[in-house]
Amino acid sequence: LNDFMEVVYHQRVQPPPDSELERRARDLASSDFCRKLLADQDGAPLLSAAELRAVAGDIRHTRFSAGETIFRQGEEGDTAYVVVRGLVKGRVAHPDVPTVLFELGPGALFGEMNLITGLPRTATLTMESEVELLAIPRDAFTRILALRPEIPQELSALVAQRAAQNAAAYERLKAAGSGQAADALRQHSIFERFMQLLGRK
Repeated sequence: LNDFMEVVYHQRVQPPPDSELERRARDLASSDFCRKLLADQDGAPLLSAAELRAVAGDIRHTRFSAGETIFRQGEEGDTAYVVVRGLVKGRVAHPDVPTVLFELGPGALFGEMNLITGLPRTATLTMESEVELLAIPRDAFTRILALRPEIPQELSALVAQRAAQNAAAYERLKAAGSGQAADALRQHSIFERFMQLLGRK
């Protein structure tokens, strides 16, 4: 047991090899997070490969088996995920509307709205097959926000725009009661949350 614990401790304290950091940065760069959210109005990436590699040590690859549930609608959470390999099935249930089912494949980002808005999870996510994910915890998300001073403003504007375009869907979700979800998805509210994450308010 002592030998086993020594191996586990050694693995935890050792930084990941450069090849793994490169793989994390590459998977992050090809994800919807970087291509759709961390991009300017013209679609150009806000972060360089070197900047993504700088935060790669704070994110990690993780695997799930078919049938596993990573989180459930209504739960709190502190991690966003990118699908690297496999298929994830989503389910949104609400008594006032029909259940919404959707699928997420490689490159898809999910769980980010919990970090961005502070609202509970808006869907239940289950692995359709064996899945590899890139996990982005709150600390890594905050580091990404802090890489450049313009990122919180740019990201809040893009997220608010996306929320406005999907207003009907967000209204159906009603994740946190009447009015609260809509308020949390306004650009000003999103920007204020980013400032809180960065310790600037």
